[in-house]
Amino acid sequence: MIRRRTSLIAGLIGAAALCGVAGCNGSATVHSMPFLRQDFSATEAPAQKIDIDEAYYWLDDQKRLNVALCRHVPSLLGKAYEYDWRLSLVLEDLPAGSEKLYRLGVDSIRLLLAHGGLHARGASLMGVAVVHAPRNGVMHGRFHANLRQQAFTVLTGWTPPLGRAPLVVMAGPFQAIHDPVRGRAIRDRTEADGMERRWRSQTGAAGAFPIYPATTQAASQPTLSSTRPAAPFLPVR
Repeated sequence: MIRRRTSLIAGLIGAAALCGVAGCNGSATVHSMPFLRQDFSATEAPAQKIDIDEAYYWLDDQKRLNVALCRHVPSLLGKAYEYDWRLSLVLEDLPAGSEKLYRLGVDSIRLLLAHGGLHARGASLMGVAVVHAPRNGVMHGRFHANLRQQAFTVLTGWTPPLGRAPLVVMAGPFQAIHDPVRGRAIRDRTEADGMERRWRSQTGAAGAFPIYPATTQAASQPTLSSTRPAAPFLPVR
């Protein structure tokens, strides 16, 4: 009986320590900025900082390493005004040693964000990620990637074509906890509406978008109209 109580106490202490290190839902900090600027106004921040309060990792059926990040802020004005930021990162496998460097391609990252009437999504073009082997259910890592981002309008849908969409840079560290259920829910949202990765697409065409020269916008006008948001500058809450 004493041994059982000792094991239970040890388990509770371990769980408390895990929550203290990574947070019970994981955490991350993501910085975002335009890949190129044509201007730089005095009121524009050099980079946008997004504090992530959910970060999960798991291995899928094909033994790929998945990482899912999310920040969700409810609104008293209703669901339409909530802030919702989701990113999924898929890598080929777990580190064989203490850490591993991954090269990112067009299937590596999917991004989806919304705030009121502002809606945007993105897919990685290239980049790198470093992941440390998980310990006690927590996995540390960091990434630096260039993404193509689209904006949504009721009249035109998602524009411009992903191959011509503006480039942004996203980078940051994360501490993810193991949770396949909540992680898959985030990843599935980022892969919806034609954003499937190639190995999940029936046609195999998703993700293999043609590459065109990067387009830019004047930094003195970082936020377009409510129907054409500048994705990396969506309000952070």
